Amino acid sequence: MTEKEDVILKDIDIYLGFCNFHEDDGVWFLGFSKRIYNLNHETVKVLNFTDAVSHLARIDQDLYAFATKSFFLVKNDKPTLFYTIGQSPGKSSVIKGINSNGNRILYSYDDRIILFELNQKRVKKIDSIYNVSGVISIDRSGRFWVCSTQHGAICFDNQNRDLSNPKIYLPGKKTTYMFEDTQGTFWFCTLDDGIYGLPIDAPITWQEQDGLPSNNLVSVSRDARGRILFGDDGGNLNILDGTKHSVEQYGAVDGYNRILQILPQGKDSCWLITDEGAFLQHTSLRKTVPINVGGSPKVILRDGATVWFGTSARLSSLNTHTRKLSDHLINQRITALAKDSEGIIWAGGIEGIYNTADTFRTNWGKQFKTLGTRIIAMQGAANNTLWIATPESGLFKARVENGKIIELREANAFLSTPVQNIHSMFQEDNGWLWLATNQGIFGIDPHTWHQVHFDHHDGLTNDDIRGVYVQNDTLWAASASGLTRVLLKGTPATGQFASFVTAVRYHQENDEIKEIFLDEDPSLRKVTTLPRTASLVEIDFAGLDYRSRGNLLFDCIITEVLPPLQWLTTDNLLNWIGSGFQGKADTTRLYKNGLDFGIRMPPGKYKINVTAVTQRGIRSWQPGEWTFVMPARWYSTFWFSLLIWSLIGLGLYRIYRTRLQLREMAFAVAQFRLMALQAQINPHFIGNCINALQRFFYPPQPTQASIYNATFTQLLRQTLDFSEYTFIRFDQELEYNRDYMELARLRYGDDKFRYKITGTDTIPPNLPFPALFLQPILENATIHGGAVDEVSTVVIEYKLENNRVYCLITDNGPGIHARTNRTKDHLRKSKGIRMLHNKAATLNLLFDLDLEFVTKDLSDNTPPERGTQAVISFDTHKVRKAQQRQIVLDKKTQKLKRTSKYQPTDEAD
Repeated sequence: MTEKEDVILKDIDIYLGFCNFHEDDGVWFLGFSKRIYNLNHETVKVLNFTDAVSHLARIDQDLYAFATKSFFLVKNDKPTLFYTIGQSPGKSSVIKGINSNGNRILYSYDDRIILFELNQKRVKKIDSIYNVSGVISIDRSGRFWVCSTQHGAICFDNQNRDLSNPKIYLPGKKTTYMFEDTQGTFWFCTLDDGIYGLPIDAPITWQEQDGLPSNNLVSVSRDARGRILFGDDGGNLNILDGTKHSVEQYGAVDGYNRILQILPQGKDSCWLITDEGAFLQHTSLRKTVPINVGGSPKVILRDGATVWFGTSARLSSLNTHTRKLSDHLINQRITALAKDSEGIIWAGGIEGIYNTADTFRTNWGKQFKTLGTRIIAMQGAANNTLWIATPESGLFKARVENGKIIELREANAFLSTPVQNIHSMFQEDNGWLWLATNQGIFGIDPHTWHQVHFDHHDGLTNDDIRGVYVQNDTLWAASASGLTRVLLKGTPATGQFASFVTAVRYHQENDEIKEIFLDEDPSLRKVTTLPRTASLVEIDFAGLDYRSRGNLLFDCIITEVLPPLQWLTTDNLLNWIGSGFQGKADTTRLYKNGLDFGIRMPPGKYKINVTAVTQRGIRSWQPGEWTFVMPARWYSTFWFSLLIWSLIGLGLYRIYRTRLQLREMAFAVAQFRLMALQAQINPHFIGNCINALQRFFYPPQPTQASIYNATFTQLLRQTLDFSEYTFIRFDQELEYNRDYMELARLRYGDDKFRYKITGTDTIPPNLPFPALFLQPILENATIHGGAVDEVSTVVIEYKLENNRVYCLITDNGPGIHARTNRTKDHLRKSKGIRMLHNKAATLNLLFDLDLEFVTKDLSDNTPPERGTQAVISFDTHKVRKAQQRQIVLDKKTQKLKRTSKYQPTDEAD
């Protein structure tokens, strides 16, 4: 918002200046003028001064305004002149800056700085310095800083409360401003040389520009006097005593002589191993004693009065008292020496590892194949532990007893980051093991396998580290680019740094790379819409933790939410519903400062929340947030899918409706077919009964005819009634069948025909039964299944087994095979049975009754019998369901009957 957009700000006539915030007085606007403004409770007050005001501060509960040459006391919105500095303190009255800390006020003019103290409304001039001027800043410790374009950044850090003992940072740089961030990092802005940062507990380096003969350092150690000893590749022993640096030169025949190892002895002596020999250096006497060990020495180990030397040809030992040099059994290149907790000396060569327990006879590399190679370094440790480094497998932890390797464990199997290319190792008194590698320095806690790592991100001059030494909380690293000192236990790190989503990159269809820098305020949630043709999308992160120098991890939470409706896809909608309408979230830890979405970023809306994490697990207090939208192509949207599925659904519905109509027609046809079959059965039955009635007229039998006629009339009425139904109750079916068998008995007489019905008590009376299904079978058995030379019998047997009804109808006639020879009779039987088979098939089609109807000639039995047997069976569960379905079909049938103007038969007729 600008002054043109706000009714309050437009009354403030300041276009260049700054503001002060005070809890009681609101906001003060200063513009290096004699007029300042106070904004409080949406009102603006104007205060006029006789001098240009540049600073406002509250001291001892009073508000003071500090002008170019005056101090003013402000009470009740009225300024009162309190103190006059006097005549211009320099060549001019141009003010460079004014700042205050507590009751001290520092003025900076163009040729000097002046320090005042205000105590109990009395002003005292404390100190002044000529030829120094610049912008004044105050760090979090309350120290004054003057950023000068002539001298750099000057810090007045003292307890005397004056301007004595200034410390200059960036000498010669044209510094214009300085501030300290929440992590304690000092930032310096320069006029023409960019921005510099000075992190808290920053590593200190020594290189050629600091006086070193060579940057390529090979070894580092520390003597009993606390001096740091480090050697380079030119035969130079560097001695760093505090800030004092000195060099002892051993020279080099061909210009190249590495000091491979430094072994301090007492306060004033040390053993040196170089490419050109072994030496005993008396540093205080500046005297060097060469030691002839035979061959080019590679490694040294001191054990009491004995010093062991590993050379390019053999293993030797020197008694420092007698100066006697002894050779040992190993006649090969020795590259590593160590002493275990039992005092046994171990020697590693190019083919394995040996020890003094058996006078170096056993090569343990033959028993442990991974040790049968060049041993780079070894280090003895407590609890019978021996650390061994090889070029192929890295670090090993060996458990040794009495000169024997009992157990060998590969360290990389337990480390979170595998360590390779180890150059040397050093162990602290507390057990921590430090490894110098070409990927920096690794520290390992042998008890927990906890691991720390330092490289160029942590201030090392180079990642190629040749030697490492650790004492208390200080680490010294000798690298190919100089010496570095790192504080291991400096000021505790905090998460007072911000995380950012910094940029997004992608490819267009023409292979052009686009990059968008997201340099807006990270506290604001922004949205970036990518082109729908974008591919290979990558999003970059950053964390402003300058103590880690970019060596950060990132915890990234990607939440997929609903995109704008015009780009909504089916996957977006399903993911949103599946996440409980909260958005699908995925958390991942990234070991690089970027997120790669692959070749094609799925369409959707992605909220990116990223938190930077240091190597020590300190998390950023302010995550970076950004939202990216990848539009969907028109054919990938939910709406296009909805249209396609709607068309498919409409087509399927039309197919379903058509099939339903065809199915209803099939049901209707089947129902009419069933009705037609029953209609065919009725006249066939009536015709047979009328033919039988003629038997009572010749000769006349009026009584029998009357009984037969009454039974026939009752049976006929039941037939007409049951023909309207597909299923009737079992007790109704049973009564009908008894009446029919009685009719047959009346027709033939007791001396020629008998029947028997059994098993009716096993069938529930209300069980649905196919209507009139047994009548054609009974008719066929009585007319065509009669016996020739004996009384004809028909047995009807009912039984219920495994939820299935069985009805067996057996006669004692000539059988099916005998009747097939009677052509006319056979044709009549075939027509009736064929109608019954058609009715069974129709019932199964309509109701899935699993109804079975079979007939067999009993002469096929063993032994052969006379007669024919018909078996009808169906499932009781299915027949009950069929009865329910019949209700639906009857409604449809009635509907069809109404549309066809079908008139039901009146029972009265």
